[in-house]
Amino acid sequence: MRSYDLAAQLYRGDMQVAADVQAVMERERLRARYLTLLAQLAEYNYQQGAYSVVLAYLWRLLEHDAYREDAHRLVMRCYVRRGERAAALHHYQICMDVLRTEFDAVPETATLILFEQIRLTPDQI
Repeated sequence: MRSYDLAAQLYRGDMQVAADVQAVMERERLRARYLTLLAQLAEYNYQQGAYSVVLAYLWRLLEHDAYREDAHRLVMRCYVRRGERAAALHHYQICMDVLRTEFDAVPETATLILFEQIRLTPDQI
């Protein structure tokens, strides 16, 4: 995990490319790998109980891809584990607003179920 963390620290953003198709494809490949790396680091640290670290990784991930509901759900879970139920419920609203604004969509079933669990029985998460 240490080398993953170092790789995530080294990433400085999407590389700038002109209209070169191969360069665009490489940029997207690197971007996807970076986002996968952040998700893996977040999941690993969640399993370790390092919720503040998880949130830091997830904020970086969501900065690049605000539509990743798996990341939004993990943010909500972290808040619950930290005893911040109100923050978890608020984050659901953020997720819902992003999806509605960009896609006129509602959250995935898994996100809705998690929201209801947090609302009704947060101690079971």
